Amino acid sequence: MMNCSQCQEQLIDFQEGLLDSSKAQEVEAHLTKCPQCRLELYNLRKLHDDLLRDADQTSGISLEAGVMNQIITHQTEELRRMKMLRKYKLIGVSGMAAAACLALLISILHFMPDNRAMAAEAAGVLARGAEAASNLHTIYIKCMMRTSPHDNFASIDPEYELVPIEIWKEFGEQTRWRIEKSGRVAVMDGITTVMIIRNRLGVKIDHPTNAPFDTGWLHNLAAVNYTISKELSNALAMERELQLSHEVGEDGALKHVVTVEVQSGLEDGSYLKNSFLMTADTKRIFKFDAETERLEGLKVYCHTPEGDILVFEINEIQYNLEFDPTVFALEISEEVRWWQEQEVLPDNEKYEKMTPEEAAKAFFEACGKRDWQEVKKFSNYEYNNHLKEALGGLEIIKIGKAFTAERYPGWFVPYEIKYSDGRVKKYNLALKKSETSNRYFIDGGL
Repeated sequence: MMNCSQCQEQLIDFQEGLLDSSKAQEVEAHLTKCPQCRLELYNLRKLHDDLLRDADQTSGISLEAGVMNQIITHQTEELRRMKMLRKYKLIGVSGMAAAACLALLISILHFMPDNRAMAAEAAGVLARGAEAASNLHTIYIKCMMRTSPHDNFASIDPEYELVPIEIWKEFGEQTRWRIEKSGRVAVMDGITTVMIIRNRLGVKIDHPTNAPFDTGWLHNLAAVNYTISKELSNALAMERELQLSHEVGEDGALKHVVTVEVQSGLEDGSYLKNSFLMTADTKRIFKFDAETERLEGLKVYCHTPEGDILVFEINEIQYNLEFDPTVFALEISEEVRWWQEQEVLPDNEKYEKMTPEEAAKAFFEACGKRDWQEVKKFSNYEYNNHLKEALGGLEIIKIGKAFTAERYPGWFVPYEIKYSDGRVKKYNLALKKSETSNRYFIDGGL
């Protein structure tokens, strides 16, 4: 089996057609499996074309052999070009003046060694990528994310498995969209907006919306030109490090790869640190097609004490598809219980005075007693049979001291409970105050 070093030693002769058939087949077999060697071949062919184009324009350049060797060596290190020394036999044009080669190398090396120049080049790739994604009619994005299948669309957990997320969005005067993972789906059909969680809980808004619930960052992602422009402007304003590299995709086309380091600004140990992409320290890797300049992929790595962990990845982007209208239709089970705005109770003042800890305790005690009318006072939903079976009869082991977390407009209450089947759960109950009733309701953490 041919390795990368052996393949790259053969690429010049492969390009020139000088290999025998068996050796050429070995090289071809390796190239089909190795993107790095495909990149070397791509660069080799591009250099060949550049040399032929520039040869007639170059004359009068003469450098000592030592300087020439230094330039070629440096060029090889910086650009990962082919080892082209071999007595300066450059792609079958060894009779052509070495001056043409040197002109091209000097031109390239003038820019590449300086990190600032690389950052400027990376910024240019981002800017052109934003421009290439403007004026879209539709977009479809298929992603993978480390998150709970039914939890908040924006939440991540480096310890979770990757689950699929899909986005369909139409742009224009009559916007429609759908965002879905296995346990949660949100749809706007141009008239109303609906979100269904685990096919049990539902929220309905009787008008079109742009980015309701927790879908805002995914809508920004679908607006590719906005996302890339924002990434570029933030990088420039905050002096974030931009890096540029290149690879050849499986389709044989050159790809530009821009890497951006993003700091959340949250201190280590903050409760929400690494709970959402916007509260995580991440490395973001954007991949663009060199010809169309459009975004083809994105990988986001979360920096953790255990190392960098892939938490989000775009596997597929398709631009300007025609969607089947059924994409924006939902079949809703009769089991779904709908979100309702909390009403002011006759004894509302009693609940307004509760601390977050008291509200959490009262909620769990009501679940233990299967007093679903009391439970409803801490929820925006009427619990269905599944939730009643899951929570009914539970016992409180411990209620901890409530705490707040930066960027969350509510409280977290640590709890430990034992379900009726004997299972024990320790977690943090999220509580917010209703604007209409001024009492706490459960916002998450069950």
